[in-house]
Amino acid sequence: MRYIVSLLTLALHALLFTQSVPAQTNHAPIFRSRSPLIAAFNVTQPVTFAVSAYDPDGDTLTYTWKIDGGIVQSGRDSSYVLTPAVYHQYIVVILTCVFADPGGLRDSSSWHVGPDIYVEPTALPTQPHLDQNYPNPFNPSTTISYDLPSTNWVTLGIYNSLGKLQALLVDEEQVAGLHEVHWSPALSSGVYFCRLWAGNFIHTRKMILLK
Repeated sequence: MRYIVSLLTLALHALLFTQSVPAQTNHAPIFRSRSPLIAAFNVTQPVTFAVSAYDPDGDTLTYTWKIDGGIVQSGRDSSYVLTPAVYHQYIVVILTCVFADPGGLRDSSSWHVGPDIYVEPTALPTQPHLDQNYPNPFNPSTTISYDLPSTNWVTLGIYNSLGKLQALLVDEEQVAGLHEVHWSPALSSGVYFCRLWAGNFIHTRKMILLK
């Protein structure tokens, strides 16, 4: 009898321990910015492309660089030097950086690279500006762009119609220029609001998620 009671006690403890350990959710990597913002330049010189991204779970990301779908570099290097020898024979190539966490969740950023194209850099804005997200309405993801005239602490948040924060996309100091954030929410359909804080500047845009 004592032996049976001991077995039941061990089984109960094992059950309680199993139920008390919460399941861990793996979150997808989050895109911050990239350089250059556009791929319009004189291709007679090597050009360094770079992506800034982070993993909410603190995992190390792997960056896979592809040209027209073919892998040209893979590892932990978030930058890639594109040389004229790689694309001189093409009219246009698509350079893509896929960044993934150890669990296989990923996101990407792409450039269309054309030969002998040069565009003068866009002048910096006189004040911060939040563009309308694109596409809008969107499903499953959208891109949010904003301009900064100078280095500033930036907060970019997504709120529901009740004003409750749903996602904090950016909360850091950023340099002047154009910035992009790709957002793939795990939220239900509805109207959301994207709000940008940069110093004393606040700008809000309405977003529509359709699923």
